[in-house]
Amino acid sequence: MSPNSGNGNILSPDEVPEEGIIVGLGLDEIDVTLALVQLQPEEPFTTLAEDKLPHQLDSIAWNHRHALFAFASYEIHPTDTGRRVGNVYLATLSDRDRSEVGYTILQTLSGLPGVLDIKWEPSNEKSLVAATSESLIIYSLETGQGPFLAKVSFLKTDPDMALYVSWLNSTDIIYSDSAGNVVTWNRGKDKEGGKGESGKVLKAEGSFGEEGDPSEEGTVTSSPLHKYFVWFVHFDTEEQLVYSGDDCGYFRGFHLKDLTNPSVHAKHQFQTGVTSILTKRDLVLVGW
Repeated sequence: MSPNSGNGNILSPDEVPEEGIIVGLGLDEIDVTLALVQLQPEEPFTTLAEDKLPHQLDSIAWNHRHALFAFASYEIHPTDTGRRVGNVYLATLSDRDRSEVGYTILQTLSGLPGVLDIKWEPSNEKSLVAATSESLIIYSLETGQGPFLAKVSFLKTDPDMALYVSWLNSTDIIYSDSAGNVVTWNRGKDKEGGKGESGKVLKAEGSFGEEGDPSEEGTVTSSPLHKYFVWFVHFDTEEQLVYSGDDCGYFRGFHLKDLTNPSVHAKHQFQTGVTSILTKRDLVLVGW
């Protein structure tokens, strides 16, 4: 179970859309809830809309540029307990009636492996990556005929689950998995993978996709930095630093170029599992 299960997932302050509306997910013992709340100066927040949904929700991502948000679900298959299944939803804020702000689901991508994390590419917010229990999937946001997501690229991770994902730049991705690896997927054709004293480099060509799935050339570099599920991998774009943390509280920090050179990594052991990592200038905030 992911660290967000049971806590909900609320967007960080730099992801808050206009007018103080925060899109958040809440989960209690019985019901999964999608909630829209509005922050007001010197006053308690106001709940604008709240819906109970049928699946466990692990991730949500706001798209500033296009006034959209995506959220994703994850659950054990009802008849095959060895499989995880999920959906990705594309939604927009809307007026449910004249007196209440709500949201409208524009698209449901169903029949996916369980989705544990989603992220919009930050520079133009036209690409969405989903980390699933079997793969990474990249979608393009198409707006010409109304907003919808089109699948454009695929990287198989099975038998390992992709747990958390971040964009390195407009094309390349870093993610963590259930086998303790931190992995980069350099999708640009001119990018080269690196191999130091630890790790492996693989070509992400057609063999990574399934029949009928789009895939593209690139380089995958994997480094076994942890022994347990790596729930978080955070990339600091300004300093080109990577921070990762696992289920048993083991934390690492290193420069991206040193991914496969663990001897130069900074390390720390927390008392419990690492559940969140954020950076702000020279501060690193770790939740555990």
